[in-house]
Amino acid sequence: MQFRIDEAKRQVIVISGAAKAGEIVLNELDPLERKFLEGTNEKYECELVLQDVALIDDNGDKTGVTELKAFARRKGAESWLMEFIPEEYIW
Repeated sequence: MQFRIDEAKRQVIVISGAAKAGEIVLNELDPLERKFLEGTNEKYECELVLQDVALIDDNGDKTGVTELKAFARRKGAESWLMEFIPEEYIW
């Protein structure tokens, strides 16, 4: 599964099939239903967030350029972010 970010609309478009046949449009702050392994005790709710991330060069120095990236944020824990990977969610 792949996705693209529509910066102007603050949306993520998940592409699950051949061109446009399987598109799922998610707006920023939409809930995400995370897949959990069987027997997981601590289950939580997530939402989609988009944030600008500073790019770094090969030496680890900031380049002065930012890129908009998609993350899943745990509801109730504003600083808890993880990279948005479409395969980790139920569609």
